[in-house]
Amino acid sequence: MAGYRIYVYITNDGNYDKSISIMLLRGLLFWIFDYCHHSPIRRHYNDLKRRLDDPETTSDVLDRLLRHASESTPYYKSYRGETKLEAFPIINKAIIKEHFKDFIAEGFDPNDLKATTTSGSTGTPFTIYKNSDKIARHTAAMILFNKKANLPLGQRLYYLRVWNSKNQKGWKTQCLQNIIPIEVSHFGEQEVRDLVRRIHAYKRPVSILGFASALTDLSRLVTDLPEIPQNVRSVISMSEHLPDTTRNRLQKLFRCPVLSRYSNMENGFIAQQTADSDYYEINTADFKIELLGLNDDKPVKNGEMGRIVITDLYNYAMPLIRYDTGDTAVCNVVGGRPVFTSIEGRTCDLVFDTSGKPMSPHFVTNTLWEYRELRQYQFIQRTERQYVVKLCLSSCFEREEKLKQQLLSYLGEDAEVSFEYVNELPVLQSGKRRSVINEWKK
Repeated sequence: MAGYRIYVYITNDGNYDKSISIMLLRGLLFWIFDYCHHSPIRRHYNDLKRRLDDPETTSDVLDRLLRHASESTPYYKSYRGETKLEAFPIINKAIIKEHFKDFIAEGFDPNDLKATTTSGSTGTPFTIYKNSDKIARHTAAMILFNKKANLPLGQRLYYLRVWNSKNQKGWKTQCLQNIIPIEVSHFGEQEVRDLVRRIHAYKRPVSILGFASALTDLSRLVTDLPEIPQNVRSVISMSEHLPDTTRNRLQKLFRCPVLSRYSNMENGFIAQQTADSDYYEINTADFKIELLGLNDDKPVKNGEMGRIVITDLYNYAMPLIRYDTGDTAVCNVVGGRPVFTSIEGRTCDLVFDTSGKPMSPHFVTNTLWEYRELRQYQFIQRTERQYVVKLCLSSCFEREEKLKQQLLSYLGEDAEVSFEYVNELPVLQSGKRRSVINEWKK
């Protein structure tokens, strides 16, 4: 087993460190299982590290993908001979659904491929096929980016999300990767107490991965508990924007890095914040990323908000070239490398002030955080100047006028802001709630 190392950890007093050894054993079993299958994940892991260290080395991978897609994928055959990425069309979910069979490359049988289906948060569910090499690449990226987030292979992970038959981890995966699924469709005070009690009783190092909304609930409720676990090594947010206030509070409570991850079901691990900064390291080894204008397909300048358009370099079964993810971000260059300085959310969730300027939906999250009386909220732009804020209260709310003035300072003094009080906000199929909605300008 060339390339594999086995370590024995001894504590300062000369005793055998059982907790680290159990973690290492799980990791060792994982790599042994990979070795027995000819080490596809190990090969991709090593290649991924090398290409992340030198982003220029991905040009050959992009060339191979474009050549493969234009020669074997019906949708791209009219672009045969094209070597420039910009010559290929921009696609999105609607286009893929309309021409679904044309996106499957010749020589790949759908029955032999892995079907990955998104939750359909903003529409109907969406399915993508992936070949085995893409699956191995995704697993390698998961291991590498987890390690960057203080989550080494084998360390226990409490995974907070809505679980169902489509995304439930098998018992073998749960055992080898030490994943503990935590259901958050009803994540109230008792559920938070049970989770904290389990983490505290485990004693050994753990990490927490979950929806930003679940982590926000955790940060609100955990402060009232008598004992805060100090064995949490990292908290990772996914899928939604994590408010700065939530991040700061969790860092203070658990005394560990709290960072956000940007990924999707169609492609995989796209970017992740580093433990010591707010920047997102982009996975340039697996994807070619473009940031294009909100109203055109021209590249935006550094520091400007743009649509995230991705070319997946390793899915040969169903090539996704210049795929518009529906998300927006701001890119810049730090240390000579491109990074996301912020990920702003979905284009359909962008709102506009009364002058027509697009605004990050994060201003809503950061504004409403201080109002502890709110159990849930939803901000809706109805027209050019009309905005509705739906509020679900946990206690008496007497600061409506203050909140209105804060929102007017962002939206414009001529904005028409009204409030609606509701008992509950609807839950999407994914288990998330949309906190910001634009019903006016799509």
